[in-house]
Amino acid sequence: MQTIRQHSAHAVKPLRSVMQVTLLAGALALAGCSSTGGTGGLSFLGGNNPPSTTPTTPTTPTNPTNPTNPTNPTNPTTQTTLLEGTLGNAGSAVDNVVDAHLGSTLGNIGQQLDGPLAPLYDTVESTTQTVGAQTGLGQPVDGVLKQTGGAVASLGGQLSAAGLPGGLSEGAGALVTSLGDAVSDAGGLLNQSADNPHPLTSTLVTASAGLDGLTKALTSDGGLLQPVTGALNSSLGGALGIGGLPVLQPALTNAGQAVDQVLPLGLQQPLGSVGQTLDGVVSPAAGAVTQVAQTAGDGLGVGAPVNQLLTSLGGSLQQVGSGAGSAVPGLNGVVSNLGAAIANAGGIVHSTPTNTNPVGNTLNSATKAVVALTGAVGGVTGGGNALGGILGGSNPVGGLLGGNGGSVLAPVTGLLGGSGSSSSGPLAPVTSLLTPVTSALGVGQSSGSTSGGALAPVTGLLGGGLLGGGSTGGLVSGLLGGK
Repeated sequence: MQTIRQHSAHAVKPLRSVMQVTLLAGALALAGCSSTGGTGGLSFLGGNNPPSTTPTTPTTPTNPTNPTNPTNPTNPTTQTTLLEGTLGNAGSAVDNVVDAHLGSTLGNIGQQLDGPLAPLYDTVESTTQTVGAQTGLGQPVDGVLKQTGGAVASLGGQLSAAGLPGGLSEGAGALVTSLGDAVSDAGGLLNQSADNPHPLTSTLVTASAGLDGLTKALTSDGGLLQPVTGALNSSLGGALGIGGLPVLQPALTNAGQAVDQVLPLGLQQPLGSVGQTLDGVVSPAAGAVTQVAQTAGDGLGVGAPVNQLLTSLGGSLQQVGSGAGSAVPGLNGVVSNLGAAIANAGGIVHSTPTNTNPVGNTLNSATKAVVALTGAVGGVTGGGNALGGILGGSNPVGGLLGGNGGSVLAPVTGLLGGSGSSSSGPLAPVTSLLTPVTSALGVGQSSGSTSGGALAPVTGLLGGGLLGGGSTGGLVSGLLGGK
């Protein structure tokens, strides 16, 4: 019994210690609350109840904002095509020396040609890359070329910073850097890479850009070629500037149409665009040449007579063409336009207010005659020559304009009265009426006569070989199938 009491006493001691610690902690907590002036003691200990606060009304959630429309993606930059970039850079290199506007001119021409030639570029690249892959040389060679090109381009950077006078540093640096980059790009011809999808284009365009950089540096202020550039541009006075009358654009458009009527290749619009671009350079040059020819013709006194003769002959052919009817398909258009071409050619040696663009008008009318001819021919072929079966024999032009076996223009030659008779043919009264005029001008006299008329020098030149006077024949005579 005494032992049990001892054990109970020992068990009560820890419990008493725990209760003392608990009471001490509660007293300290109550003291802290009262020291802060709070009234929030526990109610069963005599403290005041905390005041009850009214909960705030929850705010109404705002409506979510509408999502903004996504911005349209920007159009990807158009990659320069092969000939557009190469020819454009070459033209710009020339423009740096002489402002001939060749950069845009040649660039536009290249752009027109790149469309039809694009399949050829793809074929070349595909073939060379296939060879590189099958031989196993594609990747190694590509790696070597990239390292070599990088080294060359680094050398170009050093040249640019060398400080050589006269723009030599900048020019040589640009050239060498471009060549290095071109060498690096050339590796793609054997090894296909997503970083170099068009290696042929990038190689040629990058290499040609070096020429532009070279001449640009040498012709800038303080450059070695700057005095030469200034002198050339001053002396030319903008003669090579863009502008002027259309010379090649109508003719090339007609040429494309003529081909398309036989073989539908779609050449009319591209060739017209090429002609329009070339006219930026050709038109001023043609105008300058025409001005010189007109000055010489009027100075020698033959300009006005030659123009009058050609205008009369051309007008006669136009009348014949308009009256030819439809006996031969396209005949009236061929003859009428040839007549217009002859009439317009007179303006090259004599200026008239009605023919301010004689070269362009002549080419336009002449090619319209070809359009009329191929329009009649259509897609009909004759053996190996698409026009041979229609125009006759191995010499289609001779078959058209005459020969021993007859001609599709026989009605016209008959209408004009033939070459050996002056009294036959429906136009005999007209030719008789014009006899005094032609005699005064020296037209119709034999090439051996030296007396002639006002056009004796001209008729001598034309009859002495160009048109086939005498027994030896001439250039035009042989071309047209004459004997």
